[in-house]
Amino acid sequence: RPHVLLLDEPTNHLDVDAIAALLDAIGKYNGALVVVSHDRAFCEAIDATHVGYVADGKVLVEERSLRQSDFSELDRGVVNVAGAVSAPPPPPSLAEPERTEEERGPQDSAPKPPESLEDKIAAAEAAIEALGAERASCGEEGALLAELEEEKRGALQAEVEAWRAELEERAAQRKAAEEALEKVFNRGFEPPPPPPPPPPPPPAPAPSQRQLAKLSEELSRTGRVKKKEKEKKKKFGKREKAEYATIEADVAELEAAAAKAEAELQEVIASRKRLPQMQQLALVNAAAAARRAADDKMDRYLELEEMLELAEERGA
Repeated sequence: RPHVLLLDEPTNHLDVDAIAALLDAIGKYNGALVVVSHDRAFCEAIDATHVGYVADGKVLVEERSLRQSDFSELDRGVVNVAGAVSAPPPPPSLAEPERTEEERGPQDSAPKPPESLEDKIAAAEAAIEALGAERASCGEEGALLAELEEEKRGALQAEVEAWRAELEERAAQRKAAEEALEKVFNRGFEPPPPPPPPPPPPPAPAPSQRQLAKLSEELSRTGRVKKKEKEKKKKFGKREKAEYATIEADVAELEAAAAKAEAELQEVIASRKRLPQMQQLALVNAAAAARRAADDKMDRYLELEEMLELAEERGA
């Protein structure tokens, strides 16, 4: 069996299940392991004991675990190489004892779940905001980061826009899938289509000359009947004569009452007296009622005049 394994980007073109199987095999391997990888989740899962950082044509190997700055694309070795301080190895009493294969569980070799697009967008936006702060904290080396800041900002912004476009596309696909699924679930429950409208009735045939003549005769007969009934209703009898004898005086009396009520109402309006609302309403109603009674009596007077003239024509 080999004592040293050299793995160069071992997770390229591997899916989640294949990476999990690879980590499980590494967990059972007792020899040395040298890994070159940009897969952060994979690097953290293998629990490295030494870290080799490459920058400026140099390799600095330190006996330590991974830290956040190891994955900073903006660092380019400025912090990790220039300011790295090798940590002393832990004393034997505090060192973690090597576990056997039986003690290693699947959780030790399982890879971390991949980041979602929302997490990637949030991380990229945080990185964009942190560009200025990180450059200021580097002191003299800030000029080196300043040259990379615009390029990195543009690259991060392009990634953010691409991820947002992918999120929108996924949302549209999810909505279309939900609508299709809803149609499948509701199949058979759709209301029946409305019945078609009834056909229009056939046009009526044109009346013949005989039918038109008959219809004209019926209309003429109906008009003569209505005229006779109207003349009968307007018969000027004893009751109409008695009413006609006093109607002029009644009309004059009602006209005077209406004029008085209207004058009282106009006087109140002109004087702007602050009368109670009910009293004002009573004045308005009284004036309207008096005027209506006078107009009705005048209409009756004109009707009696017409009946008298018709009776005189018949007598002549």
